[in-house]
Amino acid sequence: MLTLEDFIPYILTDEIIKQAEKNKVEKNPESFSNGEGSIYGEIAEIVFGRVFKQYKRENTPDYDFIHRDTGTTVDVKGKHIADYPLIDFDASIPKRPKGNKRDLTYNCDYFVFARVRKSLDVCWLIGMIQRKRFFENAIFDPDRPQPCYQMKYYDLLPLP
Repeated sequence: MLTLEDFIPYILTDEIIKQAEKNKVEKNPESFSNGEGSIYGEIAEIVFGRVFKQYKRENTPDYDFIHRDTGTTVDVKGKHIADYPLIDFDASIPKRPKGNKRDLTYNCDYFVFARVRKSLDVCWLIGMIQRKRFFENAIFDPDRPQPCYQMKYYDLLPLP
């Protein structure tokens, strides 16, 4: 079970923000904000790559990183937060748009969840879970503006 002490804080630099601005996607129907919040996802991916150097960034439609030795793939899910993340927050993944044949097939081995403070000063790498286990245990919420699958942070595993 994950605890607050397992969260990995990372102080953001101007260099990270500039890189994220350059890489962000303007429109993304598979995101919670249709791409408007993609800078937070970009920051989360940059931070993951800096903390876990054993992973190489691939940035495919199904995963963001691949382990250099084992081939294990990771999709990083980043969202913004006003202040500090709490252990009972939701780890959530948007349902892909209707008609998208890849709805539950995110072809990755693990999801890693992260939160970026809106002031762009810190990113927390929260935890991870196997893709299969996430979808077996997540609750589907169809009533949100963007329907999604979610589970609590405390049900995730600590990052290695």
